[in-house]
Amino acid sequence: MVLGRGRIGAALACVLTLGALGLGGCAEDPPQTGAPIDSRVDVPKPGGPPPIPKNMSMTESGAKYFVGYWIDAYNYGLRTGKTKIVRGLSTPDCVACATLADAMEAAHEGKAKVTSLGIESVPMEVRLNKREKTAQVKFFVIRYPVKIKRGKGQVEEIKPGVAPIRFTLVRHARTWRVQSLKLVPVKDKRDDPKDKREQQR
Repeated sequence: MVLGRGRIGAALACVLTLGALGLGGCAEDPPQTGAPIDSRVDVPKPGGPPPIPKNMSMTESGAKYFVGYWIDAYNYGLRTGKTKIVRGLSTPDCVACATLADAMEAAHEGKAKVTSLGIESVPMEVRLNKREKTAQVKFFVIRYPVKIKRGKGQVEEIKPGVAPIRFTLVRHARTWRVQSLKLVPVKDKRDDPKDKREQQR
C-alpha cells in the first residue's frame, strides 16, 4: 500500500484509528455500552513496551495478555512512527496489520509530531480453538483523539470514537501472532452460544 505525503486525508485518518478494517470505510460507531475499561493503556514510554515474553499460554488469559501487548505496541507506534514492534506481532499475511503500520509511518512523514493517548479496550471476549491452535478475541476499542502537527500552523485532528473489533490469533512457537483484525457488527452470528461451545471442544 502506497501512502501519499502531506495531509493524511480522511481515508488514512480512518485507517490510523482502526476505523476501516475490512470494511472499506469508516463504520458508524455503536452506542456506548457503559462497560468498564478492561485494562487501561498508559501513554507509551519513550523506549516502547518491554520485550514480549517468549512463552505465552494457549489460554484465554494468554490471548488477552497478547492483545493487550499489541495495543501497547500500537500506541507506541502511533506516537513515534516506529512500527518494528507492532509489525513483529503479526503474520506476514495480515494485510490489515501492515496497512495500520504503514498509516502510522505516513502520519510521521515530514517530521510531523503526533500526539494521542492512542487506544484502549473494553472487556475482551475470547474463544479458543485448541484443535486449530487459534483464538478469536473480540472487544470494543476506544479511540482517543489524534493531533498531527506538520510545519508552522498546520494541524490535523482525528476525532475519537468507539468500534467493535475482532482479532484472529494463531500460535507461533510458544506465543501468539495476529493473523487478521477487522471491525465486526456489535451483534455477530459467531456470538451464538452454541457456536461458542463447539469451538471450545
